[in-house]
Amino acid sequence: LSDGGLAVALVLQKPLEDIMGAITLYTQQPVTVGQFCTCGDVTGTVEEINLRTTRIRTLANTVVVIPNSAFATANIENVTERQRILHRQTVRLALITPGSTIRNVLEQLREMLQSIEKVTEDAYRVRLIGFGEFSIDVEVFAHVATTDWSEFLKIAEDINLGTIGVLESTGARLAEPPR
Repeated sequence: LSDGGLAVALVLQKPLEDIMGAITLYTQQPVTVGQFCTCGDVTGTVEEINLRTTRIRTLANTVVVIPNSAFATANIENVTERQRILHRQTVRLALITPGSTIRNVLEQLREMLQSIEKVTEDAYRVRLIGFGEFSIDVEVFAHVATTDWSEFLKIAEDINLGTIGVLESTGARLAEPPR
């Protein structure tokens, strides 16, 4: 290659990578325009995929432009394609909570989850998962059968309010960090 040919090859290298990335995005379609996704530390809705870049509108309503060469080779999580949404929380009970109360809390939390229509029947669990520095940790893990974020937030609120109700009815107290 001559010096001129090498210079042209170097100048065209990045645009060609972006075009090849666009071809990959069009043929593989990990996401399409209008879908909600996470790519690296960027989360938002895909607004445009053109030959050189992909535009994503973030939750903060800003636009991030990602070169297709980077976007096509990144780990892309297509949130729109999910079938349900995971609700996961850790309830930290006070270390002084008696074992009988903990068993009661676990059973009532399971019953509460079972009573919520949109909680997927075979995809929830309530378990004592361990002991924290100042707490007894109970995990509430439930898949909610919706892909609508607003509906999920309402159901998550129902789960959280149900958890408060269980704590009140059993007399269990949440752990407080030492001061």
